[in-house]
Amino acid sequence: MNLEDLWIGDLLWVGEESATFEGIDKSTGMALVKVNKEVRTVAAEMLSLRKPEQFDPVMDRLNNKIGWTEKKAKFDLEKNVAFKSTLDLHIIHFPEYNRSTSNLNELEFQLSKARKFVQQAVDLKVQRVVLIHGHGKGKLRDELIKMLQEFEVIDRCEVLKDGAALEVWMDFTGQ
Repeated sequence: MNLEDLWIGDLLWVGEESATFEGIDKSTGMALVKVNKEVRTVAAEMLSLRKPEQFDPVMDRLNNKIGWTEKKAKFDLEKNVAFKSTLDLHIIHFPEYNRSTSNLNELEFQLSKARKFVQQAVDLKVQRVVLIHGHGKGKLRDELIKMLQEFEVIDRCEVLKDGAALEVWMDFTGQ
């Protein structure tokens, strides 16, 4: 192992002991590693990088104590940034919808689009989305509010644009 490639704080194995890289001893050229609270000088060939997927009993105990017992999906920054956080549900924005050939009426179609949109936001852990439903008679808004109750992460909804849109806030702290 090339010690020059390591960063302070890198996780290592010294044999079967978990260690943290602390630097290079200038006088010997050997690695300074911390095992428990003791700093040791160790030859590079005695070290191996600790891979995150390897079992670590210390982290396992900590995760269980905190309640972090299941692995979380890796955060995908690119998908999250590409996600548009506003969905306009006016039917003119869905050229694929054809009233005469669709097996869904307009309201069902709009709700299915909204449900899929909110599920994508939940999957990406987006904290705030806006659903534009328009003024109308309030039927779509009422159905959206019912549909949003299916999602446990919904924290609150606010009315925007003089009642033409819902701002939906999500809380992922319990996940």
